[in-house]
Amino acid sequence: MKIISFNSQYVFWPLVLILSYIFNHFNVPAGWLLGALAAGIFYRLTIGPRKKNKHLFPIALGLIGLSLGNMLEIDVLWGAVHTFGFAILFGVIATLGSGLLLGYILYKRTNLDLKTAIFSFIPGGASEVLGLADTNGADIRIVAAFHSARMILLLLLFPFL
Repeated sequence: MKIISFNSQYVFWPLVLILSYIFNHFNVPAGWLLGALAAGIFYRLTIGPRKKNKHLFPIALGLIGLSLGNMLEIDVLWGAVHTFGFAILFGVIATLGSGLLLGYILYKRTNLDLKTAIFSFIPGGASEVLGLADTNGADIRIVAAFHSARMILLLLLFPFL
């Protein structure tokens, strides 16, 4: 459904920056992330779909990986493994197991294919999971919807935890 009749790609990036700034200014948790997500949803619903840039997503994934890798401190990692080794192992197994189980239940109860259902519940960062889902032939629209809903719910509930 389009509300606005023109299809200007020049509206998108200023909208992302403005909404992200507003969210961040009012101390919304992960304001830059939620602002960009809100801008994308608003743009899609009012103006229409944007053309996919097949080069932009891998670059974004690379920047995320670089940022995460740059924050990693080996001493902290080994300290956590030595101190909380069993808890980390249990947490990883429980998280992966529950994600796989919920994905399988979704597959059995809906008409989604198994890959899409599994990637919809698999734990991890949304951008990384979307990259894997796309590479493996899952429907990334569905996977993105599940991970966006999870992210929004987490960010809304986080202040109350």
